[in-house]
Amino acid sequence: MGVGQTARIDTSLVRNVIAGEETAWHRLVRLYSPSLDRFMHRCRIPESDRDSLRNEVFAEAFAGLSGFVGQNRSRSFLKWIWVIARHRVSRFVDSEKRRPDRASGGDGVPGLISSLPDPSAGPTADDRAELLRAILNELDLDETDSNLLKMYYMEGRTAAKVGESFGLTDVAVRKKVARLLKRIREQTDGIEDW
Repeated sequence: MGVGQTARIDTSLVRNVIAGEETAWHRLVRLYSPSLDRFMHRCRIPESDRDSLRNEVFAEAFAGLSGFVGQNRSRSFLKWIWVIARHRVSRFVDSEKRRPDRASGGDGVPGLISSLPDPSAGPTADDRAELLRAILNELDLDETDSNLLKMYYMEGRTAAKVGESFGLTDVAVRKKVARLLKRIREQTDGIEDW
């Protein structure tokens, strides 16, 4: 499955968080923080406000995890937390508009409003690539395997083009990618099914 496609969720990591496993929670936060940071940067949230906003997103996500587990199993955790982030960012922008020092259209409010993503849009291929990048940083892949996945998923190159770079056939690239993705699913408890 490519980065731009919807991922099927296996909720084992989420279930471990619900069960109170602190390491599972830290892993979830570590995997999804870069995607949230990228999203907030794209929405032009001031850097000074991003930490507290990200914490609010994770707090809301934590409070709703049992509901997520009960939802449609084809829903991506990235998309679910992205919806929470989008709502939090909208509330942040609304609160900025009400601040007396911002009411006259002061620093950044018009820019914040115009930069909010389309409410009907979900995470982009770049958002999913950011998540994959975070996952790859946690894994012990050799440089060749890491570069192969980056070219295939993050850069969107065809198996034939990737194969040319590594002296492999397109079939060999697809087999190698399938094995690597299986390993990623195993090591990340299947939180996203690449």
